[in-house]
Amino acid sequence: MLLFVGATSSAACASPFEDDADSAGDSVSEATAAAVVDLHVLDIWAQPLERKTVIVKRDGRPITAATQQGDSPETLRVLLGTDPGTYAVDIGSPDHVSLTLTVAYDGTNLEVREASTGPDGGRAGVSIAHGRKALRTRTLPGHDLFVGLRHEWFSAQGRPARRGNAVKLLMNGDEAWRNVHDRLLEARSSVLASTWWWDSTFELVRDNPFLAERHREKNTILATLEASPAQKRVLVGQFLGSVSLASWMSSDAGLRKHANDPNFLFMREGNDSRGRFRFEVPPVSFNERVKKSASYDPSAALDTDVPIPSTVPSHDVELTSLVDLASVHQKFSVVDGTTAYIGGMNLRATDWDTSEHKAFEPRRLEFDATAAEREAAKQGCEGCTPTDPGPRKDYMLRIDGPSVADAIDVFERRWNNLVATRAADSAGRAPMGELDGDRRPKGGVTVQVTATMPAPYHEYAIAETWFNAVRKAERFIYIEDQYFRMPMLHDELARRMDERSELKLVVVTKPVTMSDPGCNQTRKAHAFFAQRYSDRFAYLMLNTYDPSLGRSDAYVPIDVHAKMLVVDDVFMSVGSANKNNRGLVYEHELNAAVLDRGFVTASRRRMLASLAPDVPDTDDANVWFAHIRGVAQENARRQLANKDPQRAIQAPNGFYYPLAAPTRCLLATVGPDTT
Repeated sequence: MLLFVGATSSAACASPFEDDADSAGDSVSEATAAAVVDLHVLDIWAQPLERKTVIVKRDGRPITAATQQGDSPETLRVLLGTDPGTYAVDIGSPDHVSLTLTVAYDGTNLEVREASTGPDGGRAGVSIAHGRKALRTRTLPGHDLFVGLRHEWFSAQGRPARRGNAVKLLMNGDEAWRNVHDRLLEARSSVLASTWWWDSTFELVRDNPFLAERHREKNTILATLEASPAQKRVLVGQFLGSVSLASWMSSDAGLRKHANDPNFLFMREGNDSRGRFRFEVPPVSFNERVKKSASYDPSAALDTDVPIPSTVPSHDVELTSLVDLASVHQKFSVVDGTTAYIGGMNLRATDWDTSEHKAFEPRRLEFDATAAEREAAKQGCEGCTPTDPGPRKDYMLRIDGPSVADAIDVFERRWNNLVATRAADSAGRAPMGELDGDRRPKGGVTVQVTATMPAPYHEYAIAETWFNAVRKAERFIYIEDQYFRMPMLHDELARRMDERSELKLVVVTKPVTMSDPGCNQTRKAHAFFAQRYSDRFAYLMLNTYDPSLGRSDAYVPIDVHAKMLVVDDVFMSVGSANKNNRGLVYEHELNAAVLDRGFVTASRRRMLASLAPDVPDTDDANVWFAHIRGVAQENARRQLANKDPQRAIQAPNGFYYPLAAPTRCLLATVGPDTT
């Protein structure tokens, strides 16, 4: 039989558990025990759980229960007698999939017969190690039973979800790049940067756009890094694969001049995904994670474990209808191993704006714009051309805390793979040693750094978090994204909306033209949801308004470049991954997944208020959904009315407008994974 005799911790010992078996006279003591089992209740990444409950039943009767809190690796110790028995162990923890283990003991050996998590729960991690256990007076055969609870929101395949982070949502390019600039000025040891596109003259801070170039140059990304004493490493995406004539397109001479600078290293990286292949998320070995945990004794032998499969559906991918479009799309940076920035913005002229999204904004102009061009961009006039680059919507997340180490790991893996495979820019480059981040807690927010990284990495954590989030949605799913065409997730979204009659879906994206290769998939996505859920689906775009342009031309589209997902004011995913199959399957992407009601609620409120200034200050999704949908419809009505020269001008309320889906597409045969 089993007897739980106590909970031990590296920090302190817990009180012994009361066991009803004692009253029956059949309890096992250290003197009569034949073996020992230590039960380690962990998460799927073999980390200690913050809170957990364990109930052990024999013949359907609970014989002991424990609820523990705290981060230390508590262990429940079980003494085994010589009598065989079968036991059910129920394990639970908030935001984790509960687990019931059926454990058989034949008087000598221990075997897990079944590990049940219920429908859609996914397989938990279970590992058993065998060795010897020292008691106070005896040494007995011992077993370590490691149990890893699967998280309801985060990816089991991905890097660990880590508690203790401080996070800040940066709402626009001005706010984001100013924050990055100020942090770079503090850098002393290391700077890592990954971008899809590099422009050495990209200005991080733009307080006075009318200064001469020599005065503004110090605020450019290149000058800021050149002035820093830190070791700099930069990775830039390369178009059309690893070996191509387009290798020069996404970087410039300012960066390439540092090719032989030991304190300022860079490499370009292409994406060779092409042709036809099977998308399938590989399983995870819980044994390998256990071996890295503080609870594991290396002298114990682990049984062969059962791999943990992904809950993301597989499908065949076909990329033969267009030229190679796969790219390395990750946009992130890490400063001194302590601060990470993950978002959708490149170091490129288009990727800067304020939350005012003005049609005329001289600060958005490229670095070499003339004084006359800057003066012309100060204000509009009828027949004038709005500032180019135009208004843009995007986000970035700043992270300080334990999850920074995972952003470093992504960069390290990419850098070292380029060195190992002797990529074009790798001559003279050495592999990165372990640049471990500062894992000390800086706040109270749980974050998982998630990636899409195809061969040779085969990492698809972004997809799993999105599938999990959709399956958990109860009230709303809010999306701001450059695209909305991800057929691999449509059925899951529809299934959840069918299950939850109150669930709302908001998609804020941008128009596509009939010649856009993604036109047909965008049209299909809109029709799929609009026809099924017309009263619960809002399909919106963003416009800015400047009456100086005249009645007909006063509305200027805002380029929605965001990659934002919010579910139920609890979960957020933000980064570089677009809402298309490509971002989930074969494009190199990096996102941060955040699970924190306080932070996500406050962020969602800020997002809505920045686009609809009079949105009600409420967390009732029914109320704010109806409001922003109504705002969009009223703005469209005013836009139409303003074309009538006989009517008084009516200014819009914020930026939301209804978006009409394309009705005709020239490239109708482009497949769902291509764009």
